[in-house]
Amino acid sequence: GLGLILEEQIGNLSLYLNANCHFIDPSRVFPVDRYYLFSGTFAAEYGFREDLSLLVQVDGNSSPFSTGMDLLDKRAAEIVCGLKWMLCEGTILTLGVTEELISKTSADVTFTASLEFGL
Repeated sequence: GLGLILEEQIGNLSLYLNANCHFIDPSRVFPVDRYYLFSGTFAAEYGFREDLSLLVQVDGNSSPFSTGMDLLDKRAAEIVCGLKWMLCEGTILTLGVTEELISKTSADVTFTASLEFGL
């Protein structure tokens, strides 16, 4: 596949863009009937303080299927909103909530939490 990654820092605001085109061999992946898949991410991080920032990310992708069923054929997109907090040097707590934007296959949201330790 092919991909593009861009990053820009504007004061306390960091912007990220990742765009990809994946080429698929349908003979190796059943029942895929398209030869390509597009995916991408746009993210923004705003640092309120050196130890606390707000994150917003939108992820999306096309579907490799052409079945006639909307559930499989529709593209997908989700939004993630969260906070990143540096608890102490090398230890970062990230909290977030994710919501599906397009397919709405369920009425739920996903909550995530991660704790990162740097050595």
